[in-house]
Amino acid sequence: MSVEVAILGVPASGKTSLFRALAGPHADGMGMLDVPDPRLDQLTAAVKPKKTTAAQVRVNDAPVGSRARQVAAAREAEVVIAVARCFGPDADPAGELESLTLDMVL
Repeated sequence: MSVEVAILGVPASGKTSLFRALAGPHADGMGMLDVPDPRLDQLTAAVKPKKTTAAQVRVNDAPVGSRARQVAAAREAEVVIAVARCFGPDADPAGELESLTLDMVL
């Protein structure tokens, strides 16, 4: 069983860069990540089971298109990461986060 994470934000905010930093440069839209846990390594060394399965996180990049598609993707996720653009001449991170939050509430 994995936890589903959706990365949302306005175009050119860096959400795909964050996704690729987490899932790898060749991941396309969805990536599975093992959760590192040193306790699991200690238990595996002590018990020596035939198979060890780490907890996983499924990371989804926001779909390209309208905000309605992004909100639909967020509904399916258990965790939402909102990315705001904090660079460029017309950056308004507070406004972008407020707009995204309003879209999700409505």
